[in-house]
Amino acid sequence: MSEMDSEALEFGLYHREILNSALRESTAPLARLGLNPALMNVLNAIAGCPGASGALIAETNDTSQQAAARSLAHLISRGLVRRTVGERATFSHHLTPEGEAKLFAGLTIVARQNRDLLSVLSERELDEYLRLTRKLHSVRARRSVEEVARLTWAADTDSESGGRE
Repeated sequence: MSEMDSEALEFGLYHREILNSALRESTAPLARLGLNPALMNVLNAIAGCPGASGALIAETNDTSQQAAARSLAHLISRGLVRRTVGERATFSHHLTPEGEAKLFAGLTIVARQNRDLLSVLSERELDEYLRLTRKLHSVRARRSVEEVARLTWAADTDSESGGRE
């Protein structure tokens, strides 16, 4: 196996374990709110794009339209999301005030857990981690080279200064 392959496998192993442990740790606190990570993702997608269609929510969360539709139906039935009919019989989705409150409560739980995890990093390490995470996210989101460069401080030229956007 080449050096690149072993590095890629090591990255995948650590990255998945961090994400899986975060999901495991958030399940019980979110359940106390009547939420789970999938429902949080849908609420978050709608908050980020009010009026989003079910298809856009599915795409944003990298899930099937059927799974997004099930989550939306659940959230609508609980009064956390409002669905309206738009042009050409398309549906748009908006958070209700109750949905905004649930999302905020859920994000508070997740932020607390992230802060606990990130507390082992120095300020410089945290800046570097966030810079690299933004860059990898931009690549996965298929952003343009210019956008990736902007989000990573002009192609890493400012990384030594530790400055943020």
